[in-house]
Parts: sequence; structure tokens; C-alpha cells
Amino acid sequence: MAYEIKSIPFPRPVLTLAISQDEMETELFSVTCADKSVRVFMATGEREVMSKKAHDHPINCVCMSNEAPGRLPIMVTSSKDNKVIMWNPLKGTIIRGLKLQIPEIRAMCIYLGPPTKLAPAGVTYLVLGSVTGLISVWDMNVSQPYCLMKDHTGCIQALKVEPVVLTLSDGTELEKIIIISGSSDKSARTWDMLGSKKKRRCIQTRHVVGAVSIIGRGFRPLIATGGADRNVR
Repeated sequence: MAYEIKSIPFPRPVLTLAISQDEMETELFSVTCADKSVRVFMATGEREVMSKKAHDHPINCVCMSNEAPGRLPIMVTSSKDNKVIMWNPLKGTIIRGLKLQIPEIRAMCIYLGPPTKLAPAGVTYLVLGSVTGLISVWDMNVSQPYCLMKDHTGCIQALKVEPVVLTLSDGTELEKIIIISGSSDKSARTWDMLGSKKKRRCIQTRHVVGAVSIIGRGFRPLIATGGADRNVR
């Protein structure tokens, strides 16, 4: 079902958007504005559930978590001072904040993992991409870096993390958590976030990548990149 939200006025230009859905199929979308605020709405009923001044500096990006059984949606915002805030968008409260000593963040995404022995409620992974091409994955349960990647030579402009289920030749299924990044160096890169060797692949896109997407179940996972040359590949 599609919803058309009536015109919502903002005091300053809209900078970023994100959308999420919980296990009750409640759609939320968040909007950040040039006045350093973040607002969250329910798509059904057009009801505003959160409105906050999120940062003291301009907001670079916002992301919302994937749908995860038994877990509430999580929203993350970051600003030009490299402060990262994780929110409960339904209550408008801060879950956790980080002040990172890394170059300016330009893209990010969040993944809610399944329960484990060490994390019965499930692990929360935050993936951050910087202006220098550095990508860092954070375990937000302990607020510690999980791994770092420095393969790109240009600014990270797009990030996506998704579970990909591969069907092997014998019919068995193998699930991986794949991160895809897009950069101004005209490449997209993928790797298995939880793999023991974190195998990486580079895709030469021939355009400055500004948007990425990945979906995969079966024999042929698909990746899409959109670029400054007005092409989607």
C-alpha cells in the first residue's frame, strides 16, 4: 500500500530521509532539516511522533534500522562535528551517543542482528563511511569498533547493509550479511560483514556513486548503483 503525505512545511531545507517498518508493519519515516532538527512521522495517519533538535552542528545523515522480530526500530543521526546519536524514534529519547575521532561522516546504515549467546537481545551494528574513504563498523551494544575497511580512495557517499541468502548447488541455503559501499572513486565494494575472512569485492562502476542498493535470495544477488553521470547500473 502506498501513502501520500500532505505537504509538511519545514523552516529550512530538508537534507536527508529514512524509512523503517517494525514487525507490526508500522511504517516510520524520518526527516532531517537544515535547522539541525530531526522529525519522525507515521506514514499511516500522517502523525508526528518525534520532533527534536538533534545536534548543535548541521546534520550529515540519518538512517533507520531494518525490520527485526521482537525489536523496536532504531534511528541514528550524525552531524559535521562527528557526533553520532542513536534514538528510539517512537519515544524521541536518546539510547546512546558517540563522539568519533574519525574524518567527517558522509554515509551510514544500521543493522539489527539476531540474538546470540553473548547478546540475547541481538547485536546492533552501525556502519559509518567517511570523507576519506574509511569505513568503520561499530558494535553498538558495547560502543566499540568491530572492524575497519580502508579500500576506497574517495569519499564514501552511499552505504547499505542487507542479509543475502545464497542457494548452493546442493540446494542448501547460506545466509550472509553483506555491506555495499559507493564512493567518489567510481567504485562500489562489497564484503561479508560477519565472515571470518571478510571477503571483499570491487565493482568498477565508471561513475561517481551516489546511491547503492542490494537484494539477494537464490542464485543471483543483485546490486544497483546510481551515479553523477545520471545512469543506474
